Amino acid sequence: MRRHLIGTSIVLLLLASPAPLMAQLLSDKAVERLEASIGRTLEEQKIPGFAIGVVKDGRLVYARGFGLMKIGDASRPITPQTLFHLASITKPFVATAIMQLVEHGKLDLDDPVIKFVPYFRLKDLRYKEITVRQMVTHTSGMPDVTNYYWDKPEYDDGALERYVRSLGDRTLRWAPGKEFRYSNMAFEVLGDLVAKISGKSFDDYVAENILKPVGMKSSTLLYKKADPAKLASGYTLTKATVVPVAHYPLPLPRARGSRWRSAKCSATHERTALQKHLTNRKEK
Repeated sequence: MRRHLIGTSIVLLLLASPAPLMAQLLSDKAVERLEASIGRTLEEQKIPGFAIGVVKDGRLVYARGFGLMKIGDASRPITPQTLFHLASITKPFVATAIMQLVEHGKLDLDDPVIKFVPYFRLKDLRYKEITVRQMVTHTSGMPDVTNYYWDKPEYDDGALERYVRSLGDRTLRWAPGKEFRYSNMAFEVLGDLVAKISGKSFDDYVAENILKPVGMKSSTLLYKKADPAKLASGYTLTKATVVPVAHYPLPLPRARGSRWRSAKCSATHERTALQKHLTNRKEK
């Protein structure tokens, strides 16, 4: 995900009605320092909108939105419930799904990927050696995506498998396990692996086993399932000018980087992940 999405400048922030704060659990001094820092950053970085949630000792102690969901529309201020495209922050959800399956005894991290996705093939025959662990840790030697096809979304449950089957002409950068290199492509394969082992679509697995258990009701992997009234517009900075960009409709791969989530949902997830690990591990 190389596009730099940003949100609304401090000038527009002043025009917007401030989003309501939740019950105040941070000291007035801490809030003052935090909001002053956010204000400076919005202005310096020309960020149209921003939402934040602060978790302390397992509690959501502060949540607030700053700026606007869309430049020029003061009737739609950013709130803690505003949905943002989180791009590659989706990957921790893929990794969580993998670890849940490991803990349920359905796979081992050192299993070869082809054990579960037998149609996964590359032009380089060393693909047979690639393990689940190597894909999760970006040490598989897999190349990266060169065309995201944002303008050609596919929403059916067979999209990930078709994508994996299309990789037959790709070659590895080096031998699996040799070194680290970020690969969106590898996470697409992992998404399909989760689907094949679980017997559910990747979207459904994540919704049922990660999002719903922690109360992330408004989060979704699919753009068309997101509440349009809560979606923040995307912006990029081009030659020091804030320019709108189209929403990224989720293309055929669904695992590398497409999720819409609010600050409140994000804080809920982080709190739960820290406390319960989103797995079956018991606290020592």
